[in-house]
Amino acid sequence: MNALDRAGLVYEVRAPGVGEAGGTTIALGGTHTDEARLAELARATAPDHRVVLPEPLRFLYLSRDHVGRRWYVTSIDGEIEPATFGDALYAVEQLAIAAHETWDRPPLLIGHGQGGELALALALLMPDMLAGVAAVGATIPQVPGWERPDRAAGGLPVLLVPAHGDDVAAARTHDELAAIGAHVATSSAVPAADALEPSLDPVVARWWRDAA
Repeated sequence: MNALDRAGLVYEVRAPGVGEAGGTTIALGGTHTDEARLAELARATAPDHRVVLPEPLRFLYLSRDHVGRRWYVTSIDGEIEPATFGDALYAVEQLAIAAHETWDRPPLLIGHGQGGELALALALLMPDMLAGVAAVGATIPQVPGWERPDRAAGGLPVLLVPAHGDDVAAARTHDELAAIGAHVATSSAVPAADALEPSLDPVVARWWRDAA
């Protein structure tokens, strides 16, 4: 399928597990995401949705060994490189817009790690084009030089499942999204966030049922 390919992303579209496809979930993995688990979480959250699984843009190397993929580059101390973040954000934005136009409904974003950071950035950038955002092990990224767009979220449902030790960043993320009118919930299922443990499935599914 080439309908969603506007920014060179490689992606897979999986049919819904139950009934007709009532919507679309875009599942965005991070640097160390188990993609099979992410797909299971997406399916458990919205069984009647088709699931779109894009591959992160960049390869990740340790010395000369390929050890995974990532959306954007970070320094040793965790600072995000603005240019690569901008490339990744544009690619995911185009994917979400194309999904909206192709299937005539705004997509739900479920992101983990860097994928969750991109999903939260899109909640700030284009809330009117999304059905909801669930960010696991992620908060709004701090990108040098990136100015937050002036948007009204209009009650966009957002679920935060922060990683262990991210309390301050999670509170900042909650407040920033709530300030533009998003309906933000923060889950206490923090220990399960990093590894996307199956115990997350009912937590995120319950949030989505209540939001929808």
